[in-house]
Amino acid sequence: MRSPSIWPDLRIAEVAHDLANTLQDTRLALAHLRAYLRQREATYATELRDQLTTIEASLATNEALLNTMVAAACPTANLPPLALRGIDSRQLVQAVVRQLRARAEDRRVTLALSLGTPALPLIACDPALLARALLNIIGNAIIYTGAARRDGSGHVLVALDMTGPQVQITVTDNGPGIAASALAQLGQTASAPPGCGLGLAFARRVITQHPRGAFTIRSVEGSGTLVAIAIAAEGTSPACVREVGVADVRHDARQH
Repeated sequence: MRSPSIWPDLRIAEVAHDLANTLQDTRLALAHLRAYLRQREATYATELRDQLTTIEASLATNEALLNTMVAAACPTANLPPLALRGIDSRQLVQAVVRQLRARAEDRRVTLALSLGTPALPLIACDPALLARALLNIIGNAIIYTGAARRDGSGHVLVALDMTGPQVQITVTDNGPGIAASALAQLGQTASAPPGCGLGLAFARRVITQHPRGAFTIRSVEGSGTLVAIAIAAEGTSPACVREVGVADVRHDARQH
């Protein structure tokens, strides 16, 4: 467990990490947009709208991250609260995947999405923080899978489904996996392996602070990794519109 006195510094590190990733996505989207415009394809208008949507989403994320960074600069700043409300998980996941398309294409990774049944209920979540958590989980899967499979055979599958009273989102890749020794240290901040990053640690932190939120990870070194998160359906958790203090930080053994 980290001392509360260094939480503001950790929060700044988390925000800077996510800010760098979203800036990269913005640059990639702009590069794709310029390429399509140069080609002057007949269908460029549709592609232009999609790319602009990605750019706008990235910039909105960056603005929120910068605001959080400014607030965290105060030595007495608390960790950000969760503001829960009913959200369509399918729409949220679609937006995150769309934002990461350029990153997947840049690394020659196939990014697939399975939305499950159209009857999925709303989930009780903080949409901004859940989106950040998913950007980390899916984005890291793309990065590491692409690095391990430079021949273009890498794939990442994002899938939604119901599991009891919760909506489950799974991210499965065929990347390098995580060593068993590293998996054994997940959640042990003080003994996290060298090079351990903040991405999965932040995602776990956000998910487990949601009412009935669950975060699990399974990995086979050399074969790939599966990360599963579960969020309570609206109406099955206490007060869907409220604030919940975020505490307790755990690190995961994977650089992000």
